[in-house]
Amino acid sequence: RNPQLGVKLAQAFAFVGDYCAQTDEERDTLYYAGLEIAERTLALHEPFRMHMIRTQEEDEALGKVVRQINFDKRNKQAERSRHWLAAIYWLSVNLERWTDSQNSLRRLGNKKRIELYKRAVLEVDETFDYGGVYRSSRVVPMKPPYVGAQSLREGFERALEIAPDYFANHTAYARHYALPENKAELFREHLEYAINNDANKLPAAHAENKYEQALALKLRDEAANNFAELQRKAEEKEKKKRDYKPRY
Repeated sequence: RNPQLGVKLAQAFAFVGDYCAQTDEERDTLYYAGLEIAERTLALHEPFRMHMIRTQEEDEALGKVVRQINFDKRNKQAERSRHWLAAIYWLSVNLERWTDSQNSLRRLGNKKRIELYKRAVLEVDETFDYGGVYRSSRVVPMKPPYVGAQSLREGFERALEIAPDYFANHTAYARHYALPENKAELFREHLEYAINNDANKLPAAHAENKYEQALALKLRDEAANNFAELQRKAEEKEKKKRDYKPRY
């Protein structure tokens, strides 16, 4: 019954799933619980709930929440509805992270919904959670044409513009763009930034930054093996191209 507590709980499930869970099964359970909590929290918004009951049109119901948040912003009462923005955001985060571990059919089935909630956050405040919408763009890249490495890079770079001292922006860029694209220098650059800077640069994000520093160290230690594996796969792919003989 308390949306302020609901969004804190949804955030907590995402945090524990990210940094404390030991297995994929634990993460899956935590993210799904966070998703359910965020959905229940958002259902406390009366216009959203009533529109969903009448029509089941989630995009229209979400639009009612976004309009209220933007109305409060224009009238300098943003704090009055900030928890609704947080509910939208943490719903998208938990949904995306839960979906990320599912099969391709389920990922595809949730793609439109993830994008819907991400775009609602961008419509209100793209800087929310240190540019979090741009940082978590693995399932649904946010820049046209919504596929491919270039759109991922643009999203991560925007997150870094918004919050360069939030270390997750650097580690995410290294893990989900630089490593798959075999860009070793870019990979090292962003990991070294997280490792060598003070986690207290953003006091409110001290805990996240400490965890991300540990992750950056681990990724740096594993870098040689990871890039060697990428090189091996690239060579295998080239060999298959060379050896390919058409049937006709």
